Amino acid sequence: MDFNIEQTIADQIASTVTSELAAEDELMFEKDVDELIWGHAMEHCRGDIDHYNVITLVKEQVDSSYYRAYGV
Repeated sequence: MDFNIEQTIADQIASTVTSELAAEDELMFEKDVDELIWGHAMEHCRGDIDHYNVITLVKEQVDSSYYRAYGV
């Protein structure tokens, strides 16, 4: 699969997720952020796009200051 397509989708999702997290009054837990990213990836990835790669790329872009780590 073309990495550029995955990167483009990941960039769009990361922007959306970052905006959603910034709008929250409280920090979300990392687990909830993972679920949010997963949901967006499932919505935007066609069957021939590796959603796991997209999720990994999104996680690398989302600023961790917007959420709390597991167990914190």
